[in-house]
Amino acid sequence: GRILAMVSYDKDGGNERLCLKADFPAASLFKIVAAAAALEASGFTPQKPVYYNGRKYTLYKRQLKQTRNKYTRKMPFRKAFGLSINPVFGKLGIYTLGRERMVEWGKKFRFNRSIPFDLPLHSSVVQIPDNAFGLAEIASGFNKITRISPLHAALLSATVANDGVMMKPW
Repeated sequence: GRILAMVSYDKDGGNERLCLKADFPAASLFKIVAAAAALEASGFTPQKPVYYNGRKYTLYKRQLKQTRNKYTRKMPFRKAFGLSINPVFGKLGIYTLGRERMVEWGKKFRFNRSIPFDLPLHSSVVQIPDNAFGLAEIASGFNKITRISPLHAALLSATVANDGVMMKPW
C-alpha cells in the first residue's frame, strides 16, 4: 500500500493534486469489480467459456442477447477479461451479477465510500441503474458516469496483482 510516487501536472499552472480527485471516468477499470464479483460470488472460473456476438469494444443491445449462432465467438473468461470485451461484461452485468451484487462489489472495492489515506482523497462514485442496458454499461465500464481518482485506479490495478487483496494506501 505504500505510495512511492504521486505527481500531477496541470498545463494551466494549477497546483491541485489531481491524483486525489475522483473526476476521471473509470471506464474499463470497473471490469475489475465485475470480474471479481463473477469469480468470488457467482461461480465463474477463469476457464469458464463466455460468448459474444459483434465487435469486442462496442456495446449494442443486440449484442446482449443470449443467442448463439454461427457468428458467436467463444473464449475463456480469463481471455475476455484480458481483452476487455464489452459484450461479455455487459451480459455478465445483466444475467449473472444483477444490480444488488454490483452495488455490493462496488462497495467492496471502495466505490461510493471513502478510502483512508494520509491526504484528503475524493470518493470514487458509481451509480448502478435498475434497467438491463444500464447494468450492461456499468459492468463493462462503457459509461461516462462512473468516476474514479487516479490513486483509486492504481489501487484497483494493484489488487489484481496482489491476489485480490486491496491494500490501504499510505
